[in-house]
Amino acid sequence: ATLDQNLNEGSPAAVQPAVPEGATEKSAEEQPEAQKAEASRVAYAEVWTKLQFKFELESLTASLHTGKTDLSVVSGVCVREQKTCLGSFQLHTIHVEGQMQSDNSM
Repeated sequence: ATLDQNLNEGSPAAVQPAVPEGATEKSAEEQPEAQKAEASRVAYAEVWTKLQFKFELESLTASLHTGKTDLSVVSGVCVREQKTCLGSFQLHTIHVEGQMQSDNSM
């Protein structure tokens, strides 16, 4: 809820169209098709981008080894022997990009 409030800060306020005196608002079923299309176009025009994201990961590797190997104090690297490897997972180059609109669509 707090994140949504922060994302909505500075967004344009929704403006309700003025209804002339003596006129009554019609329900969605009573409106002609042209008015429905216009309302849809106006609603679409009010949508704005509230969040853009882009992630790019060049390489990710995870390996599972047996036994114990101490961490080197100097380099901060733990060197493992290949024969102790039980399995590994590698992911090369993943790219994700998108945006969230003010109506919470992606």
